[in-house]
Order: sequence, then structure tokens, then C-alpha cells
Amino acid sequence: PIHVPKQQQRLLSYIWPDQRERLARTRAACEMFSQSPNCLQRADASDWLEQAAKQFRPGRGALLFHSMFFQYLSPLQQRKLIETIEAIGKEASEQTPFYWLTFEPSADRKQAELILRQWPGGDCRKLAKGSFHGDYLTLM
Repeated sequence: PIHVPKQQQRLLSYIWPDQRERLARTRAACEMFSQSPNCLQRADASDWLEQAAKQFRPGRGALLFHSMFFQYLSPLQQRKLIETIEAIGKEASEQTPFYWLTFEPSADRKQAELILRQWPGGDCRKLAKGSFHGDYLTLM
């Protein structure tokens, strides 16, 4: 049998077996991650982001991206994360911009939306809409 780490087995177990394309994408992502020097960290999202923001450097932009994540936070965690993001945004400059890119359910929960907010300025743009699993996207 092929050795698959327990974390990958668990992740793959959440995907219906007939969704072959999703399984293939997830397996490919696991393979890329296994070859990456990056690591997973268990932390409260706001606390993690506050620590990560301390590493932002002048002359370089920073991007926070999340997908199908926000809905799983409690209302308190959501507010705390938004406050943290907006505080980081207020510190952004032309030399050190900050971007918040999300792929989350729309307000009516009928589709997912790709939304970009950027600082300085806090401008917000809907870039695309599509299926929850990323099978298709329609640019706006």
C-alpha cells in the first residue's frame, strides 16, 4: 500500500469518492506542500496574523488569502479577525501595501465570491464568482 500521512488521509476523507477532479486537485496540493519548506501552524487566526504582520517588511507587499474558512469561525472570532485585518490595513503604505483576498460564500450562500480588499485605502472589489469547490469561476 502507498504510505499517506494521517493528515492527508483525513483531508482526502472529506471528499466524496465520485469527485475525482477534486480528489486529484487535493492530492496534487498535498504533494506540492510535502515538497515545500513551509509548515502548518495551529493557532487562532487573529493571533497568528498579528504575529505574521510583525514580519512584514517595507518595500514588500503582503497578501492574506483564505478560502471557505471564514464561515467556520464563531461571530466573535470573525469580528476579531476583521479588526486585526483592518488594523494591519491602516498601517499599510504605498511602499508596504496589504491585500486581503477571499474566496467565500456569497451573502445568499448560492455561490462563492472572490473578493479583493487592498490597503492603503481599503478599496474592495469583487473579482469573480463561482462554485464552492472552484470547479469554475466567472470573472466580474
